[in-house]
Amino acid sequence: MRLWKKLNNVLLASVIPAKAGIHDFLKLLDPRLRGGDKSGGFSLLEILIAVAILAASFTALLASQGSSFLSMERAERMTRATLLARQKMTEIEMELEKDLAKNKFPDQDTTQEGTFDEPFADFRWKYAVSKVEIPVMETGAEEESAMVGSYVKNIMDQLSKAVREVKLTIYWGEEETPIEDQPHLTVTTHIVNLK
Repeated sequence: MRLWKKLNNVLLASVIPAKAGIHDFLKLLDPRLRGGDKSGGFSLLEILIAVAILAASFTALLASQGSSFLSMERAERMTRATLLARQKMTEIEMELEKDLAKNKFPDQDTTQEGTFDEPFADFRWKYAVSKVEIPVMETGAEEESAMVGSYVKNIMDQLSKAVREVKLTIYWGEEETPIEDQPHLTVTTHIVNLK
């Protein structure tokens, strides 16, 4: 520590005369105080660098805001689609329950589609009611497993006759776009006839 103080004193004594004050010492540290440059402002290079840094920062900020707005809009549409799917699926289930009360159970595959009323006219729906085919695993050639296999096949056939799959898809976006390329939400449920 003492060596540092001695070295510092020697350097100051060699650069600044003994009679010099603090103002003379500051002139040595800051070239603008020496007297040659009276403006005391920033150089053009410093201003250009500062403007470039600000421009890059604002560009990044605006890009993140733009993607944030797009994400918010997508989430809002997905929420609307979910609520509309819940509403439409409830309507379909109520319609099928009325048919079940009249001992009608859909035997053929059916498909329907349409558009929601205002203010959701930009959302479209499509649903299909279809039989559920339950695959039966093949068993070995032994007599017992053949008998078990026939029971399982019989049960699966009865289940296939009593279960229907309801698949509802909600679409939104441009109607001119092919349906496969439009944003969509698909909900599936099953209806069982226990009678």
